[in-house]
Amino acid sequence: MSSDSSLFIFSPQLLLQIRSVFRVIEGSQGYFGPLATNQAAFFLLDSLPLFIAVVIYIPFWPGQYIDTNRLREEQHALKERANAS
Repeated sequence: MSSDSSLFIFSPQLLLQIRSVFRVIEGSQGYFGPLATNQAAFFLLDSLPLFIAVVIYIPFWPGQYIDTNRLREEQHALKERANAS
C-alpha cells in the first residue's frame, strides 16, 4: 500500500473517531445539553466528518488496496503449518 493510498484509507477513520468523541460528549450532556441543541456544532462535528468520510471512501474503497494473492498465500501457509502439527 502506497503512502498516498494510506492517506485516503486512514483519514476517514480519523474523521469518524472525531464524530464518535463528539457523540459521546453530546450524549453525556443529555438530550437538551448545549451540544445537542446547537445546530452549528452538530453540523461541524457530526454531519460534516461523516460526509467527508463517505466522499473519500467512494473512489478509494479500502478493499481495492488489499492484496488478495498475498492473503491467499498466508492462509495456505497457515493451513500447511496446522496440518504438519
